[in-house]
This record gives sequence, C-alpha cells and structure tokens, in this order.
Amino acid sequence: MSFGSPSPEPKQEGRLSKILIVDDDRNHLELLGFALNMKGFDVTKVHEGSQALDIWRREQPDLVVLDANIPDRDGFDICRAARREFNTPVIMLTARTQEEDMAQGFDVGADDYVTKPFSPALLLARIAAVLRRTTPTAGQFLGAEELTVNDVRLDPQRQEFIRKDKHARLTPTEYRLMHLLLVNRNSVVRSDTILERVWGYEARGDTGSLKAHIRHLREKVEDNPSRPELIVTVPGVGYMCRMA
Repeated sequence: MSFGSPSPEPKQEGRLSKILIVDDDRNHLELLGFALNMKGFDVTKVHEGSQALDIWRREQPDLVVLDANIPDRDGFDICRAARREFNTPVIMLTARTQEEDMAQGFDVGADDYVTKPFSPALLLARIAAVLRRTTPTAGQFLGAEELTVNDVRLDPQRQEFIRKDKHARLTPTEYRLMHLLLVNRNSVVRSDTILERVWGYEARGDTGSLKAHIRHLREKVEDNPSRPELIVTVPGVGYMCRMA
C-alpha cells in the first residue's frame, strides 16, 4: 500500500496525531498501520471489536478508522456506543455500498465513510481533511468560537447545541454543520457549499452524506424531527437555519 500526495498534517500541539484503527482483518490492519506510521501518525491497532472501546478510552485518539464488519462486535454498534462518551471523529471502512448502509454509518455518528476496495490516497486525504476540520489549531477552524443567536447557543468546548432546556451533544461534523447554518441563518446555504465548508475536501455530488447528517442533526436539535422548524430543506438548492 503506497500513500501519495497530498501529505497529511499529522502534528498538533507539538505531538503526532493519534490514529486508532479497528479492523478484524490482521493483514489489512498491519498494512494500513504501517502506511500511516510511514506518514508520521502515531497508530494503535485493534483487531477485536470487543476491545475497541476500552482501548479508545485508554489511548484518547484524535481519529478512529473503524471497520464496519467485525465478527465479535459490529462496527456500527461500536460507533453508536462510542458516541455516548466521545466526540472523536470516526471514518468507517466497509464493503457495503448500499445507500442505506452508508446512512446507517452516519446515523450512528460516523464523520466519513470509505467503501472497500478504496484508494489509499483517498483514505489519506479523508483522514487529513477530517483532522483539519476537527483540530482546534490556534482557533482557526469552522465553529471554534462560541456562538449565540437568540435562544440557541453552540458550545465548542463540549460540542453541544443548547436551546432552552435542550442540550444535545454533537459529533464534530454535526457541530460544524450546525455552526455553518446558524451563522448563515435565514439564508439558503447551497448543498455544494456545505460539502466544501464542512467536509473540507472536494465532495460535490456526495448528497447522501449530507442528507444523512442533516437527518441525524435534526434528531438532536428539533422538537419534532419529522416536521423540522429550525433546519429546513430548500428543495433542489440546499438548507436553511430558520430563526425568528
């Protein structure tokens, strides 16, 4: 496996970015771990899903690459359980290509989704992009500052959405998405603009990812997700955060 350009930005705050890889395929695990080590990442490898959460707690990684199909504990279940404790960005790896499976990955809190077989350069680009958009480097990332608009507040330290008595913990991608929509409240933000600003790489046409994240975000911030009033769809164009 050979990773080419672009090079990632593995260092943050004077240390290497820590990557946890969870994959039951030992050969793939070793190969991927070696390739990421060569690119300057601090890599921890786990081949048993049952150990993933314990090692996640111990290592406190900056990003997790998680295989969806692990026999002893399904990757979707691991991600769902992890979201009760961690905001760590997660890239899911899977051979499943159906849109419903991709939506499931985002529904349980994954930040990105790469299907097998994948280009090593693509995975590297995804890792670098996720780290750039979730690493608070000198406060220069989308959503780094606390934002309050009317009765809505976004807390970047806890990555929380707060509105009246509602406190919702968001994933890094959900937080950036909510921040972008709130900053541009009462204005339509085009889907391709959202993908570029929130996902951090060329993602035009990847509307499945966006739709899944919008749906999951609504589950957390809307009083009635089936009849959203805060995050509304503008058919054929994009989305708008509607504020009085």
